[in-house]
Amino acid sequence: MAVRAKVSCEGIEGNSVTFRTVYEPDVEKDTENARFTKATPWGEIRLGIDNPAALEQFEPGKSYYVDFTPAE
Repeated sequence: MAVRAKVSCEGIEGNSVTFRTVYEPDVEKDTENARFTKATPWGEIRLGIDNPAALEQFEPGKSYYVDFTPAE
């Protein structure tokens, strides 16, 4: 089983990127963010990225999907 979360890039400090899950206080709205608020995990992810090309892929304020699948 896979779980997909939607996160927003909160900021980049050096090579550290912080993400928070999206949150819609009115979960009755018919929006993607409301559906993610009701159905997926909430929290914060902080990643250290040493590869400059990978670090450039993230921008504060933009949203990204994170997929969790079992590792074998």
